[in-house]
This record gives sequence, C-alpha cells and structure tokens, in this order.
Amino acid sequence: MKVPRPDSLVQRTVETIRNSINNGEIGPLLPGEPRLAKTLGVARRTLRNALDILEKDGTITKAKTGCPRKVRKSPPEQKQNTQHKTLITLLPRPVEQLASGTQDFLRELSNNIKSDEVSVTYLHHHIYHLASPDSRLDTITSQSKADVWLLYEASKPIARYFEKKKIPAIICGGPAFKSRLPYLAYDGVATLRHAIGVLTRAGHTRITSPMHYKRKNRIEAFAEELSSRKLPFSANYNTPCWENDPEELYGILHKLLTSKERPTGVIINGMDAVITLYSVLLELNLKIPEDISVVIAGSDPLLPLFHPKLSFYSTDHRSLANALAKMIRQLLKTKTLSSENKLLLMEYFNGKSVAPPPVPK
Repeated sequence: MKVPRPDSLVQRTVETIRNSINNGEIGPLLPGEPRLAKTLGVARRTLRNALDILEKDGTITKAKTGCPRKVRKSPPEQKQNTQHKTLITLLPRPVEQLASGTQDFLRELSNNIKSDEVSVTYLHHHIYHLASPDSRLDTITSQSKADVWLLYEASKPIARYFEKKKIPAIICGGPAFKSRLPYLAYDGVATLRHAIGVLTRAGHTRITSPMHYKRKNRIEAFAEELSSRKLPFSANYNTPCWENDPEELYGILHKLLTSKERPTGVIINGMDAVITLYSVLLELNLKIPEDISVVIAGSDPLLPLFHPKLSFYSTDHRSLANALAKMIRQLLKTKTLSSENKLLLMEYFNGKSVAPPPVPK
C-alpha cells in the first residue's frame, strides 16, 4: 500500500495558510498556534513546520516571544503569482483514510495541475450523509475560498448546493451524476452490464449487486440486462442498496447468502465492500468460486493479492487525473463548463473468481 509522504500534510498546511492570507481571511496578525492548529485540524508540530516554510519564503515574520507572527504587506508569493489559482477538493474522509488507489489519483491530479500554478487544498467534513447540508456548506464555502471546487463522490444534496449557489465545481464520481454540474467518472453502467454478461455466460441466473447508494440508472441497467437475457428482476434481490454503514451491507449480504434462493454470483465494488463480503463468506463457510462467483466492479492495488485471483475492472488513475485536469483548466479559463457526463471505460481483468454455479444438492 502506498501512503502519503510524511511531508505531504505539512505542504498542504502551507498551501491552506497561504491561500487564506491571499484571500484576506488571515492577517495582518496570525492567530496563535493552538487556535490555528485547531482550526486547520493539524498537530502543533505540523503547523510549526508549515510556519517555518512560510517564514523562510517571506510570507510571514519570524516568531517572537509574546508577539504574534505578522503577514508581510507584500509577500513574494503574492507579487510573483498574480494569476495563481486555487482548487479545493471536498472529500468524504481525510486523504490518508482513502483507498490507496484514490490517493494515487489525487496525487497524480495535483502534480498535473501544479504546472499551471494551481494550488490544491483538501477539505473533509462529515456532511456526505446529510439530507440538508446547506448551512454547513455555507460555513465551509465562506471560510475557504476557491476558484474551482472538486467534489469527490459528492452526494446529491451537496451537488444541489453548489449548483444553486452557482459556485464553479466539478463532480468526480458518486451518485450525483445527473446534476447540472460537470461530472467525470468511470462508466459504472457499462461495467455493470459487462459483469452481468460475465456471470450469465458462466451459467449464473441468480446474481446480486449491492449498491452503495440508490443509483437509478444502474438499477434500470441491471433490470434491462436481465430482461434481455429473459431472467426475472427484483430490486431487493438483485440491487439492494446500502448507505455509509458497512454493518448495513453486512446485514444485506448475510440475509441474501442464507436465503433459500441464495445468489450464486455477486458483483460488488469498493475495498470496504470486498472485505465485508469476505467476512460474510468466512462466517457462512462459503468458498470462491466453488460456492459463489465474485466480480469486483472496480480496482484497488490490494485486489491482485487475494486468492484465488479476483476478476475485476482496472481503473487507470492517470487517465482519470488527465481528463479531470483538462476540465479544471477549462473551467478556470472560461468560468463555464458544459454539464455533460464524461465517462471513461474500465478494462476487465479475468481472474479465477468466476466459475459455473454449484450443482444443487
């Protein structure tokens, strides 16, 4: 697993403070270190390292006993980078808690757009589960100014807020694919249809695909795909939905896999969901692929380590980062961007987790 470099949090703290200074949110005096560290959500040691960097480049004055640091009237950064732009990425969890593949993608995106003098700041707030996050988002967007917002796997209420407020934003993945904001992700519908084909060609007729959030287009695609193969469809059986709690997914899988009409094929996505599935299979003493076939509708660096080798869909984080960087540059330049969905196709990796369904005893 790849983890963030130790200095990455320090650099992100530097960029956040510098952006706040340039936006007029901090100055002419810096808040005290305890207060500033609490506001930024970082350790005092991280903050001190960031302040040392800002002191060396002339953005703030040296620390003096009993006197707060001051923002210089004309920091070199402000003089040199009059065209400097800011991208704030809103995340459901801190960067270090995201899947390693997601961290690689964010790192690739940051490196891609830094050459255009675009600084990247990451924010995470516990608002993804809220039905009405507007008041929280009012505070967030007033305290953190950005030329463009990147909403990673945004919920529909979050997307509606940015749409209503006309705040320049791009959505990357998640359930808000039909908002009026530009949207980029891998084509989950095409992947789902292909995965159903993989399982049905192996002889499976009882297939389930628990979905993270209720996604109408994927449920409709599942129903259409089964119908084209003359198989019945039931949303509760074929496409049960779960929210943020893995316990909910555990209950869904446990109920399905202990039912009389137990599914013989499972399509699932996300490393947390894969681990939950394995926990249920272990408890029920079910084996892959002897008792159940599994297809992962996505990828993660850990997937190739499973035994037997899992069948999954490869997502190239470089392709996604390049496509998203292009959208960000266009939005920064023109202030407008079409609301069309841009979807990238995944590549199927055929492992050993799919076999014909077991013969009924």
